[in-house]
Amino acid sequence: MIDTNLEWQASWGRIDRDSKDAKKIALQVKDLIKAGVNVNLRSSSEDTVLIIAAWEGYTDVAEQMIAAGAKLNLKNKMGETALHVAAARGNTEVFEKLVAAGAWIDTKDYRKMTPLMDAAFFGNIDIVKRLLALGADTFLVDDQGKTAEDIKSLIISVMINSLRQKSVTVLLHRTVSVLTQFLISENTQNTQKIYMWLQALTNGE
Repeated sequence: MIDTNLEWQASWGRIDRDSKDAKKIALQVKDLIKAGVNVNLRSSSEDTVLIIAAWEGYTDVAEQMIAAGAKLNLKNKMGETALHVAAARGNTEVFEKLVAAGAWIDTKDYRKMTPLMDAAFFGNIDIVKRLLALGADTFLVDDQGKTAEDIKSLIISVMINSLRQKSVTVLLHRTVSVLTQFLISENTQNTQKIYMWLQALTNGE
């Protein structure tokens, strides 16, 4: 699909993204940077090359763009930064490059979703853990009123569904038991509801 932004089309739009060849694309990016193309130029959807690299998982491209001075926290039409996208897609290497360069970890998109919320929603547990270790704010609320407690419930759901899909019955029961004990120890309004839901899972309901 040809981008309607002519300046983009004449520069970054020339990159052969359809090839999915990360090395080839990295070389094309390198040449364009050398040619002096604006590293913060946006496509018609307001994506930057850095955001696209975060989506595709092109670590070399992300590294080049950061080194060339690309702005880390620019947002596309959805209000997403490169860190949002990397967190949602589970592209850990790009995520780490962005964090190391100073990307904002609590930035919100237009739905008021943070990278932590995106990582949790898409089940990217390693990135969730990393963001928590980095001090991501767990008390922020999205436009649906979801809080960190809802994220925690979602993570549990992802873990349980993953186990069920693998038909690991014994492990499922053990996991439910551990999670149940954890939830009982938590002073949250949804504890009883989640507890009953976990017990229903063990009974195959």
